[in-house]
Amino acid sequence: MTLAHASTNAFDSTELRRHADTHSSDEVVILRAAAGPDEWGIVVLDFESGDDDEAILVEIFVLRDRRTAGLGSQTLKCAEDLARERTKANVA
Repeated sequence: MTLAHASTNAFDSTELRRHADTHSSDEVVILRAAAGPDEWGIVVLDFESGDDDEAILVEIFVLRDRRTAGLGSQTLKCAEDLARERTKANVA
């Protein structure tokens, strides 16, 4: 499972693209949750609005047909790891 920076047109899923379009701005990082070509979610993190050592989770979304398989939990864990790495903050 990987989280990769994505532009709004990087998503194959229309539903994920719509979520990405909603948050598209210079203030947020949009991440595509996938395993290879199999995408299942989106994570939006804001590193700009808070203090220097903060990351704000704006949205985490998993496609309906991929829910209940633990993918949301895995996606959240990867987002926490990225936030820790980028901010050197304690993410609870």
